[in-house]
Amino acid sequence: MRFALFSDIHGNLLALEAVLRDIDAAGADAHVCLGDLAAFGPRPAEVLDRLALVEDLLVIRGNTDRWLGAVRERPSGPFEERILDRLKESLAWTLERLPDRTAASLPELPEKGSVEWDGASLAVVHGSPGSDTRGIEQGEAEAGLAAYLDEVGKAGLAAGHTHRPFVREVGPRLVVNDGSIGLPYDGVARPSWALVTLARGRISAEIRRVEYDLEAVCRDVEAVAMPFGETMITRIRQARM
Repeated sequence: MRFALFSDIHGNLLALEAVLRDIDAAGADAHVCLGDLAAFGPRPAEVLDRLALVEDLLVIRGNTDRWLGAVRERPSGPFEERILDRLKESLAWTLERLPDRTAASLPELPEKGSVEWDGASLAVVHGSPGSDTRGIEQGEAEAGLAAYLDEVGKAGLAAGHTHRPFVREVGPRLVVNDGSIGLPYDGVARPSWALVTLARGRISAEIRRVEYDLEAVCRDVEAVAMPFGETMITRIRQARM
């Protein structure tokens, strides 16, 4: 079985469309999205409408999907107060563009899941086991990665959230981070996703990068006058946090 693993779309419809075309070309059998679907991008409703057309799709809740359910309170995380205020403003802008039922459904998405096939099993989360705001980085010590794998009790673990893709072998086990569709943060201004293969009790993964018109997205951000817009344009162009 081969499936597409992707996440952190953040309302970037053009990037999502480019990745879905590449997924079709790669011949994936199914799709797993690790959350952060709509917030902080110019086309939140359109992204959700497009995902609704994807067959065989499992969606895991990300931290920004959860935040949309509590935007009248305040998002949480390791951020300065002024950043939390700006996040709340942007989340409110996103909510205004989503149907009420759709907005209410995002926080209800599952926080974790798994994919199992031919004797291989992969746990899927947004950030890391037990947290949607603590990410897993490529440079993490092998002992830390092994602890995560022990916690989920699977041969593999897939996560997003950091917007920086990697694949790490931990003995016979595997940890994969697919990166980000809408806002890569590894200095490569191209959407990333992972093609994951489960076969004969083993898991393997390949990170793929996709070309798309990022300047068109920047123009779109300007056209909709979204809060946090100048910051998002800089991040899209530089592929840095």
